[in-house]
Amino acid sequence: MFPIVLAGNCNSCLGTLAGIGQDPLGIVWFDAHGDFNTPETTLSGFFDGMGLAMAAGRCWRPLLGTIPGFSPVPEANVLHLGARDLDPEEERLLRQSEIKLVMPGGVESSFRQVVDTALNQLRDKVAKIYLHVDIDVLDTGEALPNQLAVPGGLSVELVEELIGMIRERFEIYAGAITSFDPDYDKDDKVLDAGIRIAKAFAA
Repeated sequence: MFPIVLAGNCNSCLGTLAGIGQDPLGIVWFDAHGDFNTPETTLSGFFDGMGLAMAAGRCWRPLLGTIPGFSPVPEANVLHLGARDLDPEEERLLRQSEIKLVMPGGVESSFRQVVDTALNQLRDKVAKIYLHVDIDVLDTGEALPNQLAVPGGLSVELVEELIGMIRERFEIYAGAITSFDPDYDKDDKVLDAGIRIAKAFAA
């Protein structure tokens, strides 16, 4: 009875958020990329790089208005974890927004502590969340999920632990695992990681 969306890209979040239809709602977004580009900031025109920006109502508002039941999630209700490959203007926009951005780097214990504090702050605003995991949040040394993957990411164990921390604090209304390209997966490492993450959603 727990909805997990397996999607080719992150823009699937828009339909899922519309389907959840809860207000207030928060988002916890695991991703190596910001997904916070707009048509004004993007260097590539890559539509999939705008998923979170659209979810927060930053761009494509007339188009978003055609999605039945969709309403933007306030930026202050969004926690972004694991980003390490941001376009310059995208990073500027993210840092100027109310989104809490926690980037990896250094020891895992420090990252975990910062996330713990951020989750407690988010809990003061919302009780229900949409949990989004772009599989490229994982470190490429553990798994290579797609052509956009970059090094310096999170371990599967840490992602599982963080999801557990999220579950302790929030009701997860729906989850997504996105951007897995089987052509890049060697020895089923990404597949195995995705299964572990899916199990953590509904543990």
